[in-house]
Amino acid sequence: MTAITSPSPQKLRVFDTLGQSFRLWGRNLAYFSLLGLMLREGNYLFEVVLEATPFTFEIYIPFPIRMLLLMVMKSLLTYGFYLLITRRCHHSPPQQNPAPKTARLNLALLLYVLTIVAFLPLIKLGSNIYLVENANIGNVFFQLSFLFNRIPGYILTLIFFVLVPVAVIEQQGIAKTLRRCLDLCRGHRLALFWLFLFNGILQIFFAVFIINFVPLINQGGLLISDHWIDYRKFSAQVILGLIEPFIVILWSATYANLIRIKSLQNPEHLKQVFD
Repeated sequence: MTAITSPSPQKLRVFDTLGQSFRLWGRNLAYFSLLGLMLREGNYLFEVVLEATPFTFEIYIPFPIRMLLLMVMKSLLTYGFYLLITRRCHHSPPQQNPAPKTARLNLALLLYVLTIVAFLPLIKLGSNIYLVENANIGNVFFQLSFLFNRIPGYILTLIFFVLVPVAVIEQQGIAKTLRRCLDLCRGHRLALFWLFLFNGILQIFFAVFIINFVPLINQGGLLISDHWIDYRKFSAQVILGLIEPFIVILWSATYANLIRIKSLQNPEHLKQVFD
C-alpha cells in the first residue's frame, strides 16, 4: 500500500502536491483505473439496462423512477469509489495508525456524494426548465445558464476541497467534518485555487481529446448491437474513467500536506521545538 511522505512546508506547495498526486497515481495506476472504469461504465451500463427494460421485459418505467434509480446507483458507486481510493492513498501499518472501519456508514461522505450526484443536478435541471419556460428573460441570462449551473459546484469544491479525505480518514460527524475541513483549508485558499484550476485544465485537455478521438470510432460491428450500446459514448466513458481517480488522489495528497502543516502550527509542537 502507499503512504504519502514528504517534508512539511509552512504553506501548502502547489507543485509538490501535484508531484505527490502524480506519483501516487502512477504507483497505483492499475488499481485506480479499474475503480474509475467501474464507476463510469457501471453508471453507463445501468442506464442502458433501464432504457432496454421496456423492450426486453415489456415493463414501462416512468421517467422520474428511472432518474431516481440512476441517482441511487450512481450514489452507491461514487461512495465506494471515493472510499476505496482515499483509503488506498492513506493506508498505513495498523500498529502505527489504525485504518478506519469500513462497516460503518460514513454520513459526511454520504451527504457529499448525494450533494454532487442528486442535489446539484436537480438544481441544474430546475434552472434549465425555468430558463426554457421563461425565454423572455433575455438572451444574456440564457447564454450564461451554462455558468450558473456549474458555479455552485465550483464554489463547494473550493470551500470543501479536502472534505472527502477528512470524512473517510477521520470519520467524525457531519458538523465536525465540515468544521475540520474549513479549519485545515484556512490560509491556503490561493494554493487550493491553483490546484482546482490545474484539475480543470486537465479535464479540458481530455475533453478536447474525446471530442476529436471518439467520432473516429465506428458504430457497431462488435459483440453487442449498436442498438443497445453507443460505442462512441462507451469509449468516452472509458477515457473519463481512466482520469476520474486523479481528483480524489489530489484531494488526498492535499489533505496529507495540510495535516502536516497543522501539526507544525500546534502550540505544543512549537513549544517542543523552541525548548
